[in-house]
Amino acid sequence: MNTRNRRLVWIWGSLLLLLLLVSALPQLTVAPQQLMQVDDSTQDPMLNFAKLVKVLVLLALPLYVVFLLLFIPVFRSRKALIAAIVLLLVLLTAAWLVGNLSAVDEPKPTPQPSQSLEGETVVEPLLQETPAVESIPADTPPQWVSLLISFIAVSVIILTVALLIWWFWPQRRKRSPLSELSLEAEQALEALEQGEDLRNVVVRCYVAMGRVVNRMRGIKRARTMTPREFEQQLAQIDLPTEPIAGLTRLFERVRYGTDEVDNAAEHQARECLSAIINACREGV
Repeated sequence: MNTRNRRLVWIWGSLLLLLLLVSALPQLTVAPQQLMQVDDSTQDPMLNFAKLVKVLVLLALPLYVVFLLLFIPVFRSRKALIAAIVLLLVLLTAAWLVGNLSAVDEPKPTPQPSQSLEGETVVEPLLQETPAVESIPADTPPQWVSLLISFIAVSVIILTVALLIWWFWPQRRKRSPLSELSLEAEQALEALEQGEDLRNVVVRCYVAMGRVVNRMRGIKRARTMTPREFEQQLAQIDLPTEPIAGLTRLFERVRYGTDEVDNAAEHQARECLSAIINACREGV
């Protein structure tokens, strides 16, 4: 399955998830709207802040889930995937905290004046209701214990899913041949920037590129095949000729030569690898 088909599968899967969420909306019970006149001067600013945080979290969480579903196929490494899942865990934690914020005292309604028989205005006192005392069983744990257990359970489930994805990600994910060639060239270029030996980098990169071509075209490089002949096989997959030829000559030099490599050879390797990376990205 190519990259385009995988993206279509993820898009249709995310749309199906959204349809399932929408289908659950008719089961929600909405209370009738009740208007209450509240003095703005007595409104607690923490109430506005809590509402704002709740709205932001409720908006960010579904959008991030859809983003994660759509862009999972383009993650290049398991570290990026784990970072995305950790961010999802942070959003879920924020949603859990917002949902369990301590309730802010609701503003009390202002008593309405009434007209007495003599025409005098009398303010009717508010009826004070005696709060009902709920009996709590002796074996019931405190509320914070239940919330803590729920949070730990959700965290364990999410981390377990993340570890399973991290474990099976290399086996499940398949890149296109050009993406694999680009990745090998990027790793070689990064190794050179970190000061690794040029001989080891060039040989390792050349062998890895050979494996990619073998998997794509079924080419089996015989022992009698020279690097120049193998270069022709690489050119048949629409890779640029000049950087492949330069990398091949450099491979012959470091693999079969005895002279020391200099800065010019390293500069040539960087140019060839950069050209291969750009060509692969344009062809993907």
